[in-house]
Amino acid sequence: MQKCLLCGGESEFIYSLDGYAIIQCKNCKTSRVQSMPNEETLNNYYNGFKYSINEENKQLILDQRFNKWLKTLKLPRNAKMLDIGGGNGYFSLAFEHFGYGKATYIDLDPKACKYVESLGINSVINDNVNNLANFTNDKFDFIYARHVIEHLTDPLPLIDSAINLLSDNGIFILQLPNGLSQERLTEKKYYNNIKTRLKKDNNFSNFKIFKIMHSNKIAADLAPPRHLWAFSSNGLKKYLSKNKNIKFKIKTYSIMDKVYSPFMGQNKYETYFIKKIFKPIKNILRFLYSIPAGKTHLVFEIKKK
Repeated sequence: MQKCLLCGGESEFIYSLDGYAIIQCKNCKTSRVQSMPNEETLNNYYNGFKYSINEENKQLILDQRFNKWLKTLKLPRNAKMLDIGGGNGYFSLAFEHFGYGKATYIDLDPKACKYVESLGINSVINDNVNNLANFTNDKFDFIYARHVIEHLTDPLPLIDSAINLLSDNGIFILQLPNGLSQERLTEKKYYNNIKTRLKKDNNFSNFKIFKIMHSNKIAADLAPPRHLWAFSSNGLKKYLSKNKNIKFKIKTYSIMDKVYSPFMGQNKYETYFIKKIFKPIKNILRFLYSIPAGKTHLVFEIKKK
């Protein structure tokens, strides 16, 4: 039986998904792929994986809402940002655009890196984020890892490296899917997608699938080979608590949050009925589904003591 990397608890097989065996820690309820894909598989998958690259999405990130969010971080003048696994690079761009300082961007995808260079970001590193320590000894005032660690076969070196690269008064924002959240079960497409994938790989009845999705075995957003982990807040809390030199806060945010889900923008073709009646009802359902384990986005705000 495999040990949990986060808390040391025993892990057990819970089901198969997308051709991979999934195990879950009995203690902290973090789930992951049992046998991780090899490096070649991952490199092939992420080559050209330029998620959300278009002018409309760029303008969403250059919106004043992000300027206001960055102000809440209370960064020093001429701050240094490290954008880990930054995808389209728009957060690095916004950081420099709003005059907070200079950004360093690192990502595994060579095509994404070339695109980010075309945005005018001068410090771009094309490598695995786990190799961070090999590239820089700089200390950063703001480190942002947005939906990165769930993609990694071993996320712990990234977390440790980022903490080591944090300036004395800096902040490391670690954002990831909340592996136990049921909030998105209110979305028919999301619900049916999980149902179809569980049915394909397991001899489960519809009732058993319903029970899984409404329990701590949901492993929300686990989708190998893309997402290899479904973290619980308790699991990461136990791991981070081993480091006596840091302090942290844990928060969850809705899938509809305008900062943490910037690309879930409003549909300009929405009718009055959808805006005034359907959406408020759905927001109530999201709230109710978030009660057991929190909202979709799990966010750790990490600082040095």
